[in-house]
Amino acid sequence: MKYQAGTDVALGTPDVASATKFYSEVFGFDVGRDLGNCQEIKAGPLTLYLAGDHTKEPCFVIQVDDVEAAGEKFLSNGCEKLNWDGGEGEIFIRDPFGYAWCVEICKND
Repeated sequence: MKYQAGTDVALGTPDVASATKFYSEVFGFDVGRDLGNCQEIKAGPLTLYLAGDHTKEPCFVIQVDDVEAAGEKFLSNGCEKLNWDGGEGEIFIRDPFGYAWCVEICKND
């Protein structure tokens, strides 16, 4: 099974508009798509998603060939389910070291 790190990171923030202004005006990143309760920020090869929540926890991406099989492997190796609805071909887990991950289908082969 093929696994690769994605170039997306979600950052939770209680104020998406202020975070968007900061990252665009102070860091100089480009503002991308407005996804409702989430704003896309283009930061070179990295894409940030400023998510409107209060967790302030980063969520990294791992791309896999088979989301369900990878999810089961991760769970059997100490990961915790955060969201397992299978919607849109992605699931969310927390690894044994406390980091949140979005497990999604590989975008590039």
